[in-house]
Amino acid sequence: MRHWIWIGLVLFVLIFLFLPPDLITQITYGVAAILAYILLGLLTRVILRKKKPLQSLWIAITCACIVTIAVFVFVSARKAQDRREYQRSEKSQRPLSRLEGRVCDPNGIPVGWIKVRYFYYSGEKGKEWPFEGPEKNSTDANGHYSFIVPAGRTYHIEAGGYSATAGRSNKVTTKPDEVCRIEDITVRPARSSVSGIVLAQNGNPVSDIEFVAFSRSFQPTRHDRNPYTRIGGEFRIDNVLPDERLAICILPSRNRAQIWKKIKPDSHNLKLILDPEKEIELPPGWRYTGGLWSMALANTSVAEQGLRFSLLDFERNTVSLADSRYKNKVVLINIWGTWCGGCMEEIPHLIQMQNKYAARGLEIIGIAFERDNSPEGWEKVKNLAREKGINYTILKGGLEKRLNVETTLSGLQEFKGYPTTLFLDRDGKCKHIQVGFFSTTPQQQEWQIHQMEMRIEDLLNK
Repeated sequence: MRHWIWIGLVLFVLIFLFLPPDLITQITYGVAAILAYILLGLLTRVILRKKKPLQSLWIAITCACIVTIAVFVFVSARKAQDRREYQRSEKSQRPLSRLEGRVCDPNGIPVGWIKVRYFYYSGEKGKEWPFEGPEKNSTDANGHYSFIVPAGRTYHIEAGGYSATAGRSNKVTTKPDEVCRIEDITVRPARSSVSGIVLAQNGNPVSDIEFVAFSRSFQPTRHDRNPYTRIGGEFRIDNVLPDERLAICILPSRNRAQIWKKIKPDSHNLKLILDPEKEIELPPGWRYTGGLWSMALANTSVAEQGLRFSLLDFERNTVSLADSRYKNKVVLINIWGTWCGGCMEEIPHLIQMQNKYAARGLEIIGIAFERDNSPEGWEKVKNLAREKGINYTILKGGLEKRLNVETTLSGLQEFKGYPTTLFLDRDGKCKHIQVGFFSTTPQQQEWQIHQMEMRIEDLLNK
């Protein structure tokens, strides 16, 4: 048996020594050598030693796997060595420069131990593309960093990561043997934390359950690997921004979540009690398209006194929710703009919903907030409504700024973004608010439409 292992090893070494250094070619010949090696081993054992074919097959496959793993390690090490040698040769052949700078917080105080990396630009003139440099660094206790790089290239520096918000410098072009000083990069350190325990409704701790956390401009949990509660149901979230409230999402199952919003930084001994009735369904592919992030941070709400507005339509008629046509009706208020891609995706489905549910008492009102508030700008909105065949009321909301939206629609609080759709029941009370329109994939779009129609059906049936 030993001599066959040695024959296989020698065969693979010869392949990788004498073939061209092209990985695809080596793999192709390597697979062919494995097949030949297996057949040769089978044939020899069956004919000469009268072994059972199945036993010989397993022996040959095991040997081939061992050899393949060894070859893979060899190729990986060789490629890594080639990459290091290339970097050394590039630096030795080209003049060098030094990039150095400082990372600070918004108050100008240096921030230590923040990850820093550099990017260099390559490609045709006018079409350069940034590539991450091989060296990574961290700021020292005084917030300083430095890199030795080939001269004559354009660079920029990025700082941040899981311990601070991201910051980026302007582009700089280096000259040989110069020290290029980068302007200060501003980040917001995430030095706070939140901790607590997750409990079932019966009071028992829930261990080994996935959770994720977000704030408005930062995600303290890792993007590629969400944490889980400990054996006693405890959880701890470090790297929380001290000036932003947190949303914690517990994931009882693959596509369902329960969300706790507006948690203050440095809150500890929290008790999060799971309630299946408060769980929400997540869109397909939410891990890769930010669906959960937008749901968790959608803090938009309507005050207890309800939503109030009085706006003009394109015929200069004044429209408000107090009008008789909206009495005892389920009303969808769609906040949109012609400049918003998600809004444009949503309009055809709103048209279909108006057709489908109008006879049962549904009314849709679209309130447009535009970047061009001139008469010409509103004429474009009117033309678009005509081209799209919009069959529901369109009102002029004014400029698209958040403060204007909240001022125009009295009672609307913490407006997040476009499109936003408010679901009002027959008494005029807001029962649900949908922020955004998920349309990254056809599956997400179908899911979104299904969710909207379920809510409309629920309100119409009450």
